[in-house]
Amino acid sequence: MEPFAREEVIVSNLEPDFEYSLTISIDNAAGRGPSSSPLNISMPEAAPSGPPLNLVLSNVQQTSFTATWLPPNLIERNGRIISYMVQVTRVNLLQTRSFETQDTRIFLQGYYPYEHIMIKVAARTSVGLGPYSSVLAFNTNENVPSVPVSFSGTVIGSDQVILSWDMPQTTDGVISQYQVIYSGYTIASNIPVIGPIQINVPVNRLQLFRLRNGLVYHFSVRAKNTAGYGPNATTIIVLHDSIIGELGGATRDVSGVDGRMIAVSVLAGLFGLLLCLFLSIGLICCLCARMRQKKRENNKMHINGNTEIKEISFANIKDASQNEAGSQQTNMSSDNQHVYDEPNIKLTTSTVPASNDYDTVTSPTVKRISPEDTMEVNS
Repeated sequence: MEPFAREEVIVSNLEPDFEYSLTISIDNAAGRGPSSSPLNISMPEAAPSGPPLNLVLSNVQQTSFTATWLPPNLIERNGRIISYMVQVTRVNLLQTRSFETQDTRIFLQGYYPYEHIMIKVAARTSVGLGPYSSVLAFNTNENVPSVPVSFSGTVIGSDQVILSWDMPQTTDGVISQYQVIYSGYTIASNIPVIGPIQINVPVNRLQLFRLRNGLVYHFSVRAKNTAGYGPNATTIIVLHDSIIGELGGATRDVSGVDGRMIAVSVLAGLFGLLLCLFLSIGLICCLCARMRQKKRENNKMHINGNTEIKEISFANIKDASQNEAGSQQTNMSSDNQHVYDEPNIKLTTSTVPASNDYDTVTSPTVKRISPEDTMEVNS
């Protein structure tokens, strides 16, 4: 090697943000000579080459949570970590936001109960941002569900009811079951004679059998998840021989309805039915009386007219004059009376004027002609 000739050596694979000490020595056939004075060289920083470690969640609530982590491995930091970038994705809303912090923990709030969230974190140096950690997906804690909607009951026959409802608008979790509670009351009392009876079902439909007729039933339903039971939806159904119907509907809360008010309403309905029945009977009686009166008036008009009265007299009349036997016809008096002689039978007709004095309500008075009167006429 020529004296005073300058040589260059490239040292590779050095780590960023590391300080290196370099010395040079010469080797020959006799051995290695002394080393030069050390030369200290500091490598510049770079963006981290590794992600933060051990990302975990703590204190997860219904609307908030806390995330913690550790810095990247020392060899992968490539400089001094000055901050961390936390990226949060709200899956239900398709929304992503980033939060920067200098600490290895962060507290976030303002989320919905049982909201699906994904979170990841990356370290930053003065040069730039390193890679993100693995995604950590979770749900915030559940809250009790809201009230079931469209709660109603359908009466089947006289002792069966089908209850149905829809899922709450906000479940705030996974619905595990529904709880139906019902009690039976008499119409005039608010003290239950049946129940309360509790039934848990996994679906939103329930059919009840063998209910007692004549009772007022209070039904309620509520949904349950891991946070507990939500509020009740309530309805009232009356089972009666002549009144079978639903008094409460949908998701209306009738928890404040007093039993006395229900009794008054039912009694008022029964009174109305009885009043209509009495009025109908009275109207029918009036019509019958009117028809009888009209029939009597028609009978009077018929009797007051000219009435022809006929009477057949079967009597053996001794005729004084046997020479005039046979078919001789004799004219009677001027009041239109006529007598017909037949063997052993005489038929007498008489026309009674309307002005004659007789009872027009009952049957007319009939004047009978005796054989003596007939003999006088024939003579």
